[in-house]
Amino acid sequence: MKEFGPGHGRPQNSKEVFNHRHALLRNHVERTLGVLKKRFPILKVATFHMLKNQVKLPIAAAIFHNLIREMEGDEEWLDDQPDNINPEDFVVLPSGDQGNAASSAEGSALRDSIAQEMWVQYQQHVHGD
Repeated sequence: MKEFGPGHGRPQNSKEVFNHRHALLRNHVERTLGVLKKRFPILKVATFHMLKNQVKLPIAAAIFHNLIREMEGDEEWLDDQPDNINPEDFVVLPSGDQGNAASSAEGSALRDSIAQEMWVQYQQHVHGD
């Protein structure tokens, strides 16, 4: 398992393993979302569509993206496309989590249990158990 690249020490605890894996996953997710947003600009802004329809947009975009790739579609046309959403229609979204203290405590407990399980699996791998 190549958890840390050359020149980096091995993780020393469950937090370090969790944080490293979380960062790797986040990078992959952000890169994927960037590709989808470039191809489908509607994903860049909030819309006035009903929420039950808005939540379907990223999934639909991913499906269409994969279909286009599977059919070896030319993607160069994306580079010269103007934005097709009027900036006057942009909606400012709130930043940060809007949760409460109870949900935050639950999230922290879940994160800690996942980190501990990752640490156990990592230790088993390292020690060949």
